[in-house]
Amino acid sequence: MVERIGLGGALLLVLTLSFGVAFIIRGPALVQAFNKTLEIVLKHRRLMLDVQRKVEGKQSNIQSAIQQARGKVK
Repeated sequence: MVERIGLGGALLLVLTLSFGVAFIIRGPALVQAFNKTLEIVLKHRRLMLDVQRKVEGKQSNIQSAIQQARGKVK
C-alpha cells in the first residue's frame, strides 16, 4: 500500500534529495564555505567578548579610582 505524504512531505523529500546531490557534486566547496563562515562568526564572537572584558576592566578601574578619591576627601 502506498502512503500519501502530502505536499509538505514531498517538498521536504525533494529538497533533501537536491541538497544531497548538490553536496556530492559540490561537497568540498560547501564544506570550505561553511568553515569560512564559522571562522568569521567565531572571530566576531571572540572580538565582542574581548571588547566586553576591556569595558568591564575599565569600569572596575574607574570605580576603584572613585573609591580612592572618596577616601582621600573624607
